[in-house]
Amino acid sequence: GPMPTFREGPFRLALHQYGVYTADGKDAATAPTTLPAAANLGDKSSENSGRTKNSPISVVLGPLIKLVFSEKARRRRRAREILKERYRIGEIRARCNGQRMKAARMGYLGATAEGLGELARDAVASVLTLPLRGLFILISRFARLVRTLKGEKQLP
Repeated sequence: GPMPTFREGPFRLALHQYGVYTADGKDAATAPTTLPAAANLGDKSSENSGRTKNSPISVVLGPLIKLVFSEKARRRRRAREILKERYRIGEIRARCNGQRMKAARMGYLGATAEGLGELARDAVASVLTLPLRGLFILISRFARLVRTLKGEKQLP
């Protein structure tokens, strides 16, 4: 590929220089002199959409969205899937294996506390996504019914 040493995941980007131009052709001498000021210059999301960054909806839904779409939880789940595929073990045994690795790293008490926290977060995230999953199932079945009534070929 174009970047053989690329590793997937979060990263930091160091900016050493930035440039500013004006859309109306005026002199750029009035451009902001700091990077944070330049970054905030084009932020018109609250003006256009009627929403603000700290709206009551985003305050309530923000933590829930972070819980459901957590990168850390996604990586844990993928690691369990790999364990289950590679060693042909079940979900409970894969979780126990993870607990043993945590206990070796941070002690039995710390591993138990972290494991129970992860289990609770995973359970809450699963429960929160149930209505959304049900909605997707309902929409897909409705689309299948419409295709059947029209006599079109069904999607796999």
